[in-house]
Amino acid sequence: KYYLSGSYRADSLSSLPLANRWGYFPGASFAYRISEEGFFKNSKSLDFINDFRLRGSFGEVGNTNIGNFSYLGTYGAAAYGNQSGIAFNNTGNPLLKWESQKTYDIGFDLGLMNNRVNFSFAYWMKDTDDLVLQAPTPPSLGVPGNSVSKNIGQIKNNGLEFTLDGNVIKKNKLTWNASINFSTQRNEVIALNAGQDITGDYNLIRQGESINSIYGYTYRGVNAVNGNPLYQKKDGTMVQGRISNSTYYTYNAANPNYFFNAALPVDATNTDNRTSLTGTDRVLLGNVLPKWFGGFNNNIAYGNFDANVFLRFQGGNVIMNRTRQDLLSQNFVNNGREILGRWQSPTNLGDGQTPMQWTARGTFINLENQASSRFVEKGDFLRLDNIALGYTFPKSFMSKAGISRLRIYGTVQNAAVWTEYSGLDPEVNTNGAGVDFNGNPQQRTFTMGLNLGF
Repeated sequence: KYYLSGSYRADSLSSLPLANRWGYFPGASFAYRISEEGFFKNSKSLDFINDFRLRGSFGEVGNTNIGNFSYLGTYGAAAYGNQSGIAFNNTGNPLLKWESQKTYDIGFDLGLMNNRVNFSFAYWMKDTDDLVLQAPTPPSLGVPGNSVSKNIGQIKNNGLEFTLDGNVIKKNKLTWNASINFSTQRNEVIALNAGQDITGDYNLIRQGESINSIYGYTYRGVNAVNGNPLYQKKDGTMVQGRISNSTYYTYNAANPNYFFNAALPVDATNTDNRTSLTGTDRVLLGNVLPKWFGGFNNNIAYGNFDANVFLRFQGGNVIMNRTRQDLLSQNFVNNGREILGRWQSPTNLGDGQTPMQWTARGTFINLENQASSRFVEKGDFLRLDNIALGYTFPKSFMSKAGISRLRIYGTVQNAAVWTEYSGLDPEVNTNGAGVDFNGNPQQRTFTMGLNLGF
């Protein structure tokens, strides 16, 4: 009726200073099998439940992936004018310590109809403390990279887990066993160094938000009159980027081709309608971590044939498709088919999302090396992860050749994926969290073979 287990481990990590090198991590779990109680066994209304248990666990682990020797001040190769030399390249932090994660789990398991159907439910929570992040420093300090590794972060993850499996069919020569699991996930940054944001080209780490959220500009399509890109600033006002001179102007829907005050000469001093689009106009564009995920596994057998079909899914996250952005540069490189939908004239508007093109103005037109909602896409997908089919020859047939078992089989891994994401693979992540930049898709693998026993 009662289960109890525990563990305790000690780890030493050379990437930490000697004083903080050792970390100590406990773990424990318990279960209470209520179905073994007398009142449960003697209840006729509960006789379809043959196993019911409550369970819970706690565990703490340390993260070893915190960089190499960030506690040391180090030097590396650097140029001095046109000469090779060395320079200070990391400001060490002798106070670095283990980054740890505590995991809590509580739930129950149900076995129904002589364990033909099994159901599990759990609520889980993961608290990451002393997260090692690059704490920003003022450029005036001259610190390499304007940052120092510190234990400044705290992150919380929590969610629900559901698992259902059972024997769907068990008749004569046909059996079908299926299992499906579904999990939710919520991620939140709880603490940072003095509550200070950590920003990158595409991502933001901010208290109260999901870690590494996509952070960029809000794109509002193309000005149908002149083909210029439109953006919404953080205060809600609309601006258009005039491609001909790489300058931003306040957008007036009633007069979409207005740039200068008509009462003044059109020259460099006529800046009446000019504005800007700066880093302060960036907003959160979505989470890079999936909010839900799961899998569906099927094992089927008919006579001597057997098959396995496994599907996997996830969603609720977004991807910054930097590859798409890169294929619209209009430089002397390959371009994506999307460029065929460009604005060409007031009577040939294209797809309404691709501005007019201008040689060597891709950085301005597409905001290269920055995130914008134009290139942020949903990362939801359903993947047919594995298909396997096998046949086992009858023993009576194979025994004549002195063979006890012969099975031939074929498998396809990563057989197909269904997604609205326009890139090669919704799981590609090559340049920071949730950013797809010229990455390779997962391989599709075909295998054929046999198992032979004597």
